[in-house]
Amino acid sequence: MAVDQSVSVHGALQSIVAEQLGVLLTGVPPRDYLEDVAVYLEVLLKTQVTRQWPGVFVRLPRFRRAQARARELYAELLRIHDPEARADGDADYVDTLVDLHRTDPQFFPETDMMMAFLGPYFAGLDTTASVCAFMLHALLTHPELHAHMTAEVDAWFDRGALTARSLRELDVTHRIALETLRMYPIIPAIPRVVTNAFEFGGYEVPAGSRVLIGNTVAHHLPEYFPDPGRFDIERYGRKRAEHRQPGAFAPFGVGRHRCLGFGFAEVQIAVTVATIVRETELTLVRAERPLKIKHAPLPHPAGSFRVRIARRRSGAAQDRSR
Repeated sequence: MAVDQSVSVHGALQSIVAEQLGVLLTGVPPRDYLEDVAVYLEVLLKTQVTRQWPGVFVRLPRFRRAQARARELYAELLRIHDPEARADGDADYVDTLVDLHRTDPQFFPETDMMMAFLGPYFAGLDTTASVCAFMLHALLTHPELHAHMTAEVDAWFDRGALTARSLRELDVTHRIALETLRMYPIIPAIPRVVTNAFEFGGYEVPAGSRVLIGNTVAHHLPEYFPDPGRFDIERYGRKRAEHRQPGAFAPFGVGRHRCLGFGFAEVQIAVTVATIVRETELTLVRAERPLKIKHAPLPHPAGSFRVRIARRRSGAAQDRSR
């Protein structure tokens, strides 16, 4: 019997992105903790935020095991970032949180620390990883875009040292990412609790009501994005600039509560997918099948979206030989 060498794209990207964020922001890669952290996050989101599951799920053995492992990781982060034992060097995200707690424990109490410490791992599992997975599917189903992005990425890597300034040269890559965020928003709505009663569309909304703000509804309205079902990166050129219309494009939320990491997320998505394109030539498994999307805890490609590595690209070999 032949061994299946295909890879679940979303699962693989969860590992890659969580590793990136873990090392960058905490100095500790998730590795053996990743599966448990994913379970911990999923149950909390579905029971406490989206309310898709009843609260009894937090009492089940699977969640309790994941919670215990998440606490282990939190304890490890606390130990490593103990200011008394911390070696000299640049402070990372967790160092900043520890300092904030010590400086103002009323503003940032100990009860908030665990979730804040684990935030970098959570951030990659069902947000950045999902966008990268959707973007790879768009590339593999639009060969002409894949070819344009590959040429752009190869020229970018071949130029030598990569800088923040050189990121601006990834025009095609950036526009593919924007169209991915439009068509496959991973935060399609934002839950809120009404503090003051108001009227909307002829309906009275009383204080205390739970509401969903559909911040990405306009992504699929033809009056803002003509032929919204078509993957079209020309929407983001200077002539059309459809995403610049007020309120039309909001994949990271809107207003003062927009995601704080939106700028970093755009860079991480572009660089992650650019590196994959540079390093590998991928083929879709069962390309004739339509993309299936799971919507919990957040929208992401189902495990049936799988790829095979057809070959390692010559550009990657040249990078390693330098």
